[in-house]
Amino acid sequence: MLRTIVARGTHAMPARRSLSPAVMPSAARFLARPHSKPSAFTDRRELASPSPRRQFHSSPLIFSATPTVNLDDKIRIAILEEGKTYPPPKATDEKLLETYKKSAKGLIEKVRTQLLDSRFFLDKKAHLQPACKASLEANFLPIFHRIANADKVMIFCGRNTAEGKLTVESPVSAAIAAYALYKCHKVAIIVSDEPNKRLIQLLLTELDKKCAKFITYLPINQVNGTLLSTLSRQIASRKPDVTLYIDIPGRNKDGDYLDEMGRSIALSNVAFDQALNLQNAQGAEAIAICSGINSGGYPADEAVADISQKDDETCSIVSASHSLVLPDVVAGTLSLMGLVSAACTDMEVCSTAQVQTLLSMAAEKTEEKALQAPVLRKMSKPRPPWQPGVPDRVTEDHPTLRFLKSLHEVIDASHVMWPASVEKIKFYGPDIRHVTMFDSSDGVLIGTEDFIGYMRARSNFHVKVNAVADHARSPYGRYLSDDLFTIVVNGLAFCASLQGDAIVMVCNTACTVGLGRVKVVVEKWLAEMGMHYKVEIIDLIETVAAAILDEGGPHPVLLATQATAESHAYPRAVEALAEKTGRVAPPITVIGCGNRNISPPDDWATFVNIGAHDPSHPEHNAFLFAMKTYAYQIPLNATSIWLCCTHFPVLEPFIRHFLNERLEANNMPRDSIHIFNTLSYQADATIAHLDRTKALKGKDYAALHDLEVLTTGWRGDVSKSVTRYFDNTNPPLVFQVAFPQVPLGQGSATPLN
Repeated sequence: MLRTIVARGTHAMPARRSLSPAVMPSAARFLARPHSKPSAFTDRRELASPSPRRQFHSSPLIFSATPTVNLDDKIRIAILEEGKTYPPPKATDEKLLETYKKSAKGLIEKVRTQLLDSRFFLDKKAHLQPACKASLEANFLPIFHRIANADKVMIFCGRNTAEGKLTVESPVSAAIAAYALYKCHKVAIIVSDEPNKRLIQLLLTELDKKCAKFITYLPINQVNGTLLSTLSRQIASRKPDVTLYIDIPGRNKDGDYLDEMGRSIALSNVAFDQALNLQNAQGAEAIAICSGINSGGYPADEAVADISQKDDETCSIVSASHSLVLPDVVAGTLSLMGLVSAACTDMEVCSTAQVQTLLSMAAEKTEEKALQAPVLRKMSKPRPPWQPGVPDRVTEDHPTLRFLKSLHEVIDASHVMWPASVEKIKFYGPDIRHVTMFDSSDGVLIGTEDFIGYMRARSNFHVKVNAVADHARSPYGRYLSDDLFTIVVNGLAFCASLQGDAIVMVCNTACTVGLGRVKVVVEKWLAEMGMHYKVEIIDLIETVAAAILDEGGPHPVLLATQATAESHAYPRAVEALAEKTGRVAPPITVIGCGNRNISPPDDWATFVNIGAHDPSHPEHNAFLFAMKTYAYQIPLNATSIWLCCTHFPVLEPFIRHFLNERLEANNMPRDSIHIFNTLSYQADATIAHLDRTKALKGKDYAALHDLEVLTTGWRGDVSKSVTRYFDNTNPPLVFQVAFPQVPLGQGSATPLN
């Protein structure tokens, strides 16, 4: 049985819609609401439920406790119940030097020598010099080689102090690494706790706004078995070529995590050395950059580490296959990424001014209590109180900046011949692929730039896009199912005639007709027309249903158009996937954000199409009233909110505003329910499809325009929308087109018996 709530608001006083939406009408109700759920609007009597409410967090947890890829039971039991730690696999790098010519080896040696310069060692880190020298000699080239040849790098980062303050070096290093990988057309995945994720995103925004917005963040705030399952699932599903652990805390022989002063940080530490231990158990190589003996991945081999300097009480017991011991992990990251950036792009990794800004920003933000790491574990000893401090002043004489200046001088003065595998991006660029995006109207215009941004940051492809919009027949929600089936068949037949590598659906309502049956009809028509093309459709509802099941938590809420809500397509998809994978589907609340039975209509998507979200628009007050009507129907026990219409991301600030009003009115934290842009998951699904398939033979991808808008509507009207949603310095070409009329034969929206 589908456990679904479909919410639709009605208006008691439609004549007042043009007024300021300061007062909500009380007539709006759920169509169906179990007694255990709160009503659509703030009602303190109903919110005082006898059942316990969830703990609110500033961002979502990764909820799915059952991983998609099952962890080996022996390893799970050994790690969780026996506390076993595994030694890292032995890497074979004997022949690595043979692949590098003299000029490259000379430059790497110069950079390695700079890292050993005593001027950059603080007095308190002087004891690390023997281990630093040994690790640089053994591992610097292998680490550079693996990162330079990787397409995807998963970065584990974030060190917190005993009182929950964030530290500076790990998030700054992670931001620099992610930015360098982005510039080299490599994929960076950031894994941290939520406060460090927020800091890294701020730092990346300073470096590159698009990189900061579109790369993958995995903010994980879990412990024990749930954490191990989540880490296992993420590593198995993301399939990184390299995993990099930057200054993460490591456990000692007693299983505790300590800072440099020997204080326990286990209260606020996310044990990412579990991921390192898991990789060791599975025989996978991993890289660690360590700032001390208590860093996860610190080398255990006597040939690499100075055993005499180890303290059994604080020393990390989980080692990595390749470790760098450095007193300044930011300098170490700059040296590695500087070489990677020079080899792959001929560009410097960061300017000294940029790094100075990052260090200053991080120093200020780590003193803000709003970024305090949450308490994750119950301990007999309470956490030390927060002690406000004065941020360190980062001047041009800062040791890291002096090191970076000398690094730039060394790299700029060198003429290096790198191995062909390292320079492939520089010479050939990323692989070019071609996709078609399909929507009923402006949703595809709103989502295309974000989609391209996600594809750029999360894949190794350069994607060229045909954005197809059926403006002449929008909105799709006004059609009966059989009529809509015919419309979608004709639209996808046109998309198929463009012969992209995939048709990416960005219209939820179009996906409700059954795309499998659409595909059969379209492929038959293509064959009759003499076009031999395999139709590949990325179904938006199937994609998002999987994400909801994995990350939506126990009470996900979907904001959709009225037609999508009434189709029950999302709950059915979640139920089917849960049954297939042996999981329990959560109850889904679907709110249809529009009511076609009232006049004038209050549909969110329609308001977006006419531009009413602009404060200068004459319908803006009516738009605000409609926004409040449906945003106030979001239950306050929601664990996630999903924007299941491609128009809705542009409305996220308004949704957040009205949702925060209700949260504050009920003494709940602002921003405590995360809002998901479903387009990011559709981009991930498209990347996975392109990874599995090859480019079409004989197709000149380079000759295609980067972006074209193809619409059945009036070109002049659509061009106005294009100027609203695209960068005016490089607007896409707009073409008016007609869809073919495909004979349906036996095809219909209703499955045949």
